[in-house]
Amino acid sequence: MKASDIPDNIWNKFIRILTGTDNLIKSTRKPEREDTKAEVLRRVEIKLQSLDYDAEQIKISQQIPPGPQRIRGLAGTGKTIILAMKVAHMHYNHPDWTIVYSFNTQSLYEYIIDLIKRFYQYLSGGRDPNWSRLMILHGWGGKSKNGLYSFICGIVGKNPITFTEAKDHFEYRRNSELLGKCCLELMEIDLPKMFDAIIIDEAQDFDRNFFRFCYALLKPPKRLIWAYDELQSLENVDIPTAKDIFGIDENGVPIVELEGPYSAGLEKDFILFKSYRNPRAVLILAHIFGMGLLRKDGPIQFIPELGAWEDIGYKSQGGAFEVGKKVRLTRPIDHSPNPIEDFIPAKNLITIKTFETKELELVWIADRIKEDIEKERLKPEDILIIGFNQSGLYSQFDFLKRSLMKSGIYGFIVGKDVSKDTFHVSNLVTLSTVFKAKGNETPVVYIFNFENAEDKKGVIQSRNMAFASITRTKGWCTITGTGPVMKELELELNTIISQYPEVTFTVPDMTQIKRNLDSVEYEKRRTRINKLSLKLKETITEIEHYDEREVPDETKRIIIEFAKKLK
Repeated sequence: MKASDIPDNIWNKFIRILTGTDNLIKSTRKPEREDTKAEVLRRVEIKLQSLDYDAEQIKISQQIPPGPQRIRGLAGTGKTIILAMKVAHMHYNHPDWTIVYSFNTQSLYEYIIDLIKRFYQYLSGGRDPNWSRLMILHGWGGKSKNGLYSFICGIVGKNPITFTEAKDHFEYRRNSELLGKCCLELMEIDLPKMFDAIIIDEAQDFDRNFFRFCYALLKPPKRLIWAYDELQSLENVDIPTAKDIFGIDENGVPIVELEGPYSAGLEKDFILFKSYRNPRAVLILAHIFGMGLLRKDGPIQFIPELGAWEDIGYKSQGGAFEVGKKVRLTRPIDHSPNPIEDFIPAKNLITIKTFETKELELVWIADRIKEDIEKERLKPEDILIIGFNQSGLYSQFDFLKRSLMKSGIYGFIVGKDVSKDTFHVSNLVTLSTVFKAKGNETPVVYIFNFENAEDKKGVIQSRNMAFASITRTKGWCTITGTGPVMKELELELNTIISQYPEVTFTVPDMTQIKRNLDSVEYEKRRTRINKLSLKLKETITEIEHYDEREVPDETKRIIIEFAKKLK
C-alpha cells in the first residue's frame, strides 16, 4: 500500500500516535440528554479527536533550532502544548542538556508539568523526565518555589529580591518591569552560562530585561525559544522587535536576527493562526472588541494591513485598507476548527447582560451556574468565573461562593483558597482574577464587572484583559456588568455578534491609534513568505505541464498535493 492509499482519518490517527498527541483529547464524559451542554461537550470532544492534524504545529513542536526561535500565536492555538512537546523532545534526544521552561502565570504550574510529563513518558516508554535536567521555573519564584530569577540568585550567592521588596526598591510604571529590573541588577555580575535551552511561555508578559537575562544564561548557540500573543499582554503595550529586546553588537549588527531560516532550513520565526480552543464566534468577538473596532469612541489598537490580518487567520470579504474605507472580514471555519457550532447555534454560545446592582449581577450568575450543573449536567470544574479587577473583588468572590453553597455547589478562589499553582480542582467551580486565569481554559466562562473593560486610564490594558478573559472558554461565554458604561459595552458586543460570521469596520487613521499591532519584522516575514509562495505556484504550474513520460501522473498528483499543503 502507498501512503496516498491510506484514508485521511487513519493517516491523521497515525500521525497523532507518532507525535504523542493522541492522548491529549480523550472524552471521559458519559452520554447525557441531547439538549444539555454536557452532551454537546461530549460530542465536541469526540469530534476533536478526528480533526486533521496540523502539520505546522507538529513541525514546530519537533524542531530543535540551533539558536533563538520566536513563536507568535493566537489564544487557543496550542502554544503551551507545542512548547511542552518541544521540551519533551529536547530532553529525550539530549538527556545531558540542562533545559528551563519558564512562564508568568503561576496557576499554569501543574498543567505544564503534566503536559511535559505525558509527552516525555510517551517518547520514553513510561519513564519520568529527569527534573534536575528539565527545570520548570516561574519567571520570578516565590517563598515555596524557586523561579528562574531566584534560582540564579542562589547559584551566584545573592539574596533574591521579593516582589514586595522590589516595589520599594525600584521606580517602575508596570509590575512586569520589576522582575526585569531585578534581572538587570543581577546581570551586573558575570552570570554562569549554564543552560542549553530556555523556553519562555507567555513571553508578552515579560520585560525585555528578563529576555536579556535568559540570553546571558545560555551556552552557545543561545537556544532561546519564546511564544507570545500581544493581545494577551495585560501590562506591556509596546511590541518590541528582536532588535529592541536584545540590542546590537559593537559592529551595529543585531544580536538576535529572526529574518530568514537557519542554514538547515529551520524557521526562526513562526505564526500560528489556527485556534482550536475558542468557538469561531467567540474568537471574532474577542478580537474585534479587544481592538475596539466598533467602539463608540473609536478604535484603540489596529492591524493596518490585510496581510497581517491573514497572518492571524482572517480573510477579506471586500473593501480596502485605506483610511475611512469600510472593510469586511471573516474567519474561515478551518482556521477555527472547534466543532461546537455543529451542535449548537453560535448565537447561543455568548450571553451579555447588564444589571442595576452588583448584588443582582452576582446572584444571577450563581443561579445560572446552578442551572448549568443541575439542568445542563455540567461538572463544577467545567465552570470558571473571572472577575474584572476592582476594589472589593475578593469580597465579591466570597459572596459568589456563599451563593453557590446555598445550592450545594462549592468553589475555590485561585491563589487564596488553594496554592497559586492550582487552577482546576475536581467538583469545584474556579473563581479567578484575569491575571491568574491567563493560559487556562474551561468549557464555560462567566466574566463579571465587565464595565471595567472601558477603563479610560488604561484602555489598552483593559481591552486586552477583556480579550484574555473571553478567550478562556472552549464553549460558552457569559459577560455581565452594571451601569451605563456596561450598557454601552453591551451594545458594542451585540453589534459585533449580529454581524457574525463576518464583521465590517471603518479603517481608522493610524495617527489616532494608541497601538499598532503590526511591525516591520512581521512585514519582512510576509514579504519573504509571499516570494516563496509565488515560487511554489510557478513550480506547481511547471510540474502540471510535464507529460507522463517525464513524470508519471500519480507521482505528479502526490507532489502537487503536497506542495499545495505547504502553501
